[in-house]
Amino acid sequence: RDTSYLTKIFRAYDRISLRYYTPATPTLFNSGAPYASLTSCFLAGSFDSLGGIMKSFSDACIISKGSGGVGLHVSMWRGQGSPIRGTNGTSDGIIPQLRIFNAGARAYNQGGGKRKGSWAIYLEPHHPDILNFLKLKLNDGADEETKCRDLFPAVWLSDLFMERVEKSENWSVFCPDECPGLQDAWGEDYKKLYYKYEDEGRARFVIPALKIWMAIKAMQDD
Repeated sequence: RDTSYLTKIFRAYDRISLRYYTPATPTLFNSGAPYASLTSCFLAGSFDSLGGIMKSFSDACIISKGSGGVGLHVSMWRGQGSPIRGTNGTSDGIIPQLRIFNAGARAYNQGGGKRKGSWAIYLEPHHPDILNFLKLKLNDGADEETKCRDLFPAVWLSDLFMERVEKSENWSVFCPDECPGLQDAWGEDYKKLYYKYEDEGRARFVIPALKIWMAIKAMQDD
C-alpha cells in the first residue's frame, strides 16, 4: 500500500501546528466542509473578443463563489477608439468592460458572503487606457460611471518603462489591436518590439513617462 500521501499529510500537519506557515484563507474556509475546495488564488487572461471577455467573467465568478481570489490581466483588450470590425463601430475601451467585472466582484463574493470578492486587474503601462485605468478608485470628483471601486487595479512595470521614468523621457502607448505581441513579450524581446513600433510611428500617443508614474503614485496614496 502506498502511504506516501499520508507522510505528506503528517508533514503538513506538523508544520502548520508549529506555525511555520498558515494555509490561505479560502483553504481554511472550505477544507472539511461539504464543498471541500482547497483552492486559493487564480491568475488568468482573456481573449480580446466579446466571447473571450464574457468567458473570463464567468470563470472569475465561479472562482469567487468558491472563495478563490482572482488575478486577471487585460493588456490584450483593445483601447478606447479602436475599431470593432464586426459592427463597423469603435470600442469604448477597457473601463466599461471592467464595470461588468466590478459588479461580478460584488455579486459573487467569496464563499457566499464569508468575505468580499477579491479581484485584481492587471494592465501594462503601454496600453492607451492606462491613465483612465489608474483613476478607477480615485475620489477625484469624476463621473461614478468611470469608477470600479470593488476591483484592485495593478500595473505591470517593465524595465524599459522605469528607465524612461528615471531619465524623464517620453513614453509611447500602443493599442494591442494595432500593435500585437507586447503583452506576451518580456526582457530584450519586449524592448525590441517596443522600439520597432515606436520607429514605425504606430504609437497612439506619447506622454512623459513620469506622468504615468505620478498617476500610479496618486492611486497608491488615495
